[in-house]
Amino acid sequence: MPKIQKGDERTPGSGRIKGTPNKFTVEFRHVLAEVLFADPKKTRKKLIELRDSRDSADRATFWRLAGKMLPQLHEVKNEFDELPLVTFNFAGRAIDGGKKTDK
Repeated sequence: MPKIQKGDERTPGSGRIKGTPNKFTVEFRHVLAEVLFADPKKTRKKLIELRDSRDSADRATFWRLAGKMLPQLHEVKNEFDELPLVTFNFAGRAIDGGKKTDK
């Protein structure tokens, strides 16, 4: 089999189809959802313990997790007028006009 050189074209149909989620990511999200949502009361209690902990590493962990769940505001200027286009990202996905869209 010949070696692939930088700049060579891909064989048609090779590789993962665009938009197909990574198998590990899908499995990890499934396991994470089971851990977090199997017992919501216990999860809530543990999160509050992290937030209120005297250990700064625990509090940092809580805020890193919280930061992943809170929407992030992104402003983009356009060339046609001075008004900014405002986009919110929630859990890594853009939300446009109430509709979730992938980037």
